[in-house]
Amino acid sequence: MLKYPAKSKFYILKKIIKNLSRYLPMHHKYNLIDTLKNVSNIIFSETASYGELQKVLSKWRESLELYHKLDMNLPEYNENVYLEEGKALATRWAALCIEDLIRTKRFVRAVKKAVDTVLGKQKGRPATIMYVGTGPFATLVLPLTQLFSPSELQLDLIEVNTESFKLLNNTIEIYGIQDYIRNCYCTDATQFRVENHDVDILLVECLQQALAREPQVKIVENLVPQLSDDLVLIPENITLSVALVNTKQQQSFVLNLDSKKTIEFYEIMDSVFSINKEVIQKNSIQYESPVYMFKDEQLREYNRISIFTEMKLYEDEVLTYNESGLTIPWDVTDFTSEAPVYGVRTRYVTGIDPQLEIKLIRTR
Repeated sequence: MLKYPAKSKFYILKKIIKNLSRYLPMHHKYNLIDTLKNVSNIIFSETASYGELQKVLSKWRESLELYHKLDMNLPEYNENVYLEEGKALATRWAALCIEDLIRTKRFVRAVKKAVDTVLGKQKGRPATIMYVGTGPFATLVLPLTQLFSPSELQLDLIEVNTESFKLLNNTIEIYGIQDYIRNCYCTDATQFRVENHDVDILLVECLQQALAREPQVKIVENLVPQLSDDLVLIPENITLSVALVNTKQQQSFVLNLDSKKTIEFYEIMDSVFSINKEVIQKNSIQYESPVYMFKDEQLREYNRISIFTEMKLYEDEVLTYNESGLTIPWDVTDFTSEAPVYGVRTRYVTGIDPQLEIKLIRTR
């Protein structure tokens, strides 16, 4: 048996560790790329299950955080950015948006359909996406790099959170997708002046339920007029509606396991606010709604007022009631015969704390 002096053993061990340290990051990088391919395959599959989607998106986020060696408990990753027109999410919460499964799937599919449409109209020129609110990982466009070449797809990326922006640039480097990136800005998109106006698709995902807290409205108000008339805006349309809810029936709906059984528990009164390309271009956004008075039978049937959010992302890709954290109902108030509410009036306000203000009408 060969014997090595202690010094030689130590030298050999150092070489082994050094070689492993070179191999492991590269090995993990290949795993990241394989995971992204799997993400793309599952998102665009017509047969993949909800469980498969959950598994692959969770693995994707965990792999990215592991590669970046992130400790999301650090203070810098938990600080929201407060702007003149709302707030931008802390890095930690922006990263977790990946696991809003239906949101991620529908948005990515919507963007892909929009790219296909643009490429079908303009031969020989790439589809250019301006993506606002990328977070640390640009998750709504990264899967598309597995489907399109840089000659087909170009990206202008905008993120205001400096910690997320640092990680975004690292993510671009990790995946080697520099050729897809036309511009990368760390800036407030509510104030941004567009430099390259040949943008085909404006993708903005800076919102929460009922368009509260984040600056989605002011961002699209700022950017859409600076871009071409035939721009594709994603989401194409976001609508907030007043709904009356029967909470007892709602509980039965939640507990219902019979897919053939339909349980009606709400009635949508009317839409009270919409944001889309057309109303922005015509400067005709209706911030205030009319007064909506409830009928006596509605007051007997229902006991809660909620705001429902619905999004048409692109063509048939939509997000409706409770499918995502973005479309969870915003419960305004419960009412009883002792404390009745006879109607409502709403007003959408922008500024530091964007939200839909609700005035309850308690007298006839």
